[in-house]
Amino acid sequence: MERLDRLLSVGELAGYLGVPVATLYAWRYRGEGPPGFRVGRHVRYRWSDIQTWITGRLEDDRLVSVAPGTVRKRPNKPAAVATSWSGHRHTDSGMVQS
Repeated sequence: MERLDRLLSVGELAGYLGVPVATLYAWRYRGEGPPGFRVGRHVRYRWSDIQTWITGRLEDDRLVSVAPGTVRKRPNKPAAVATSWSGHRHTDSGMVQS
């Protein structure tokens, strides 16, 4: 099996990236990390997907890079909107009647 076809566990990927396992689960929940998939109860990641995700991160960092010594600010993401059981939408700025 080629290295690109190999599947990594959450623990293996966390070790490779040097981040806690909890970070991978948080990224997965928010849809920010490398794409993974379930094999039964376990999450697995393909090497090819990890490499594509890393390449995309490097390209994103190049796009937001600025002159040395200045603070970099990434573009803001839209506020998450959740609807409660009462039909009100909750946003970061407060509650809005639906």
